[in-house]
Amino acid sequence: MDLWKFKTYTIKITIQNGEVNIVNDVYNGVSARAFDKSIGFASSNRLSDERLVIEKAKKLSKIKTGNEDYRFKHKPVEKYNNSKKEFPEYDIENIVNELKKLDKLFTPKLESRSLKLIINHTIRSYESDDSSITHDDIWGYFSSYGVARSGSVMESWSERKGWLGQGDIDINSFSGLVEKTGSKAVGLLSAEHAKKGKYTVVLDPDMTGVFTHEAVGHACEADAVINKSSVLNRLGEKVGNGLIKITDYSSYPDGFGNIMFDDEGVRSVPVVLINHGTLKNYMHNTYTAGMMNFNLTGNARMEDYDSPPIIRMRNTILEPANVKDTYSDDDIISNISKGIFLHGMNGGSVDPLTGSFMFGAKEAYMIEKGELKTHLRDVTMIGNIKETLHNIAAVGRHVNIGPGFCGKDGQLIRVSDGGPMIRVDDVIIG
Repeated sequence: MDLWKFKTYTIKITIQNGEVNIVNDVYNGVSARAFDKSIGFASSNRLSDERLVIEKAKKLSKIKTGNEDYRFKHKPVEKYNNSKKEFPEYDIENIVNELKKLDKLFTPKLESRSLKLIINHTIRSYESDDSSITHDDIWGYFSSYGVARSGSVMESWSERKGWLGQGDIDINSFSGLVEKTGSKAVGLLSAEHAKKGKYTVVLDPDMTGVFTHEAVGHACEADAVINKSSVLNRLGEKVGNGLIKITDYSSYPDGFGNIMFDDEGVRSVPVVLINHGTLKNYMHNTYTAGMMNFNLTGNARMEDYDSPPIIRMRNTILEPANVKDTYSDDDIISNISKGIFLHGMNGGSVDPLTGSFMFGAKEAYMIEKGELKTHLRDVTMIGNIKETLHNIAAVGRHVNIGPGFCGKDGQLIRVSDGGPMIRVDDVIIG
């Protein structure tokens, strides 16, 4: 039997074209998971319903589902409690006033603009037969978004910042993000379209991170492998160039996805997914680790009390396999006679079963004789996971990461992804 109790305090402040909207909410919840003929999960938004939730989970677990063959990996006993059991206090009026000042930094050339600040503090408690874990999960997230128009042409830009832990929020520190949002959105209006074709492409750390998370990370979640919906389905296979290593870190400097324990009470550990181009490991929860007979990794996470724990990434990062085989950013670009530099991610899609993907860049530049030239917009990178991993021809030295929220099965979880600048040969640009 697993039992979860969540107590959550959240603030969401949005300023959309000057109009302020504030959500200030405190709520609780309890959920339970039982095991019998099947897996039963139940929840309630009242902590007083604990006994009812447990009984409902037990009843649901007695219903045959055709999957009575499930196995769960045995978990080590964990005892941990570092919660202050109280919510921090924030001066919401002052925060709103500071955000209004930021809103005035947007260029007036924008057709629409928005700022969003989220502060979340959840006291998360987990209990099983042997383990008991209670901790504070405190994070904040800021984003700015702007849309510019010229005739029938519309372009947008966004910036973001995420952080963990309680502390004074320096709203003024976001001023550069707001100014950049406006200038970039307006600047894209005069950018050109790239000619379709096959190019040598350079990905900035943001694009490297998105490729790593969306294309590789999701395909390395063990539930996708069990469900036969992952192209990365054979451990030991050479799936990419020997220059690269991809790891899902449980903790990383300034990582927005950092966790000490996952939501099944398992101590979270880093997982090397690919090393020197070889597929090494998958990310697991107790179910997939039991079914595949693998070690636990601490990747089971739940968005809220009413969401069952599923396999999720933490901080998924591409790195050089050997530091001696890296290049400076200037050297990566200077060796290209003709190519395209992609900066920032602007939507996309991945089919983890076939490995096909399509990612849009926020902006791009033509590379001509080792220099960035023509400014480009609406550039899409099209490819296949394995082909792209094999075609990585150069890896930079400096890893940068960025925060975000990953969606899966209706749940959003805070994560980070990133990497260095990389050069990829033979990429289709659409």
